[in-house]
Amino acid sequence: MKFEPTRNQNPLSRSVAPQDTGTITPPNASLLGEEFLPPEQENIPLETDPVASTNNSLLYLLLVIPLLVATAALTIYLGRRYAIPTRIPGLLRAGFERTGAQAPLWLANWERWVSISPIEQAFESINFGLRILKEPAPIHTTPGERANKLAGILPHLQNQIKVLLDEHQTSLYTSRTADVTEARRAAFHIRMQVIISRIRHFWTGSYFAKT
Repeated sequence: MKFEPTRNQNPLSRSVAPQDTGTITPPNASLLGEEFLPPEQENIPLETDPVASTNNSLLYLLLVIPLLVATAALTIYLGRRYAIPTRIPGLLRAGFERTGAQAPLWLANWERWVSISPIEQAFESINFGLRILKEPAPIHTTPGERANKLAGILPHLQNQIKVLLDEHQTSLYTSRTADVTEARRAAFHIRMQVIISRIRHFWTGSYFAKT
């Protein structure tokens, strides 16, 4: 007969090892993410030195202003020395002719414009007024006839038209020097009044304000 020393004791209950479910939860999982996440960067404004900014602005102005002045002076010098503005239309026309194309009408008008004198440019306001008012003068008409025709349509411009015609005739038929400033002032006034009269005619059917 075999002696069993533990026979009268209850069987021991041992805990079963956890089964592998494919997911491993590391210890301190809640702290793991915080440990490995990079620290948040705070938006700390960069400190700027107001004295340095002011010095940079002054340095920029000291460099740019002389450059602009030199560029303007060079442009004026080259324009007067080589007449660049007056040569541009001719160069463009020559380019069209080299390609076998016909120069457009606006280019021909531009070339003619730069070739005439300042007084003649001012007198073009007479022709401008006649075209705007739908009363173009024939090619064979004289400057005096054109001026009288515009004055007949807009009598309130007679004084400015007379001033412009006198300066134009002075430059053509006398040895005196015409007053370019006076001619340009009269031409500007004529152009403005012609445009206003044309707009008034569009709305009211008359070139004159109704009283």
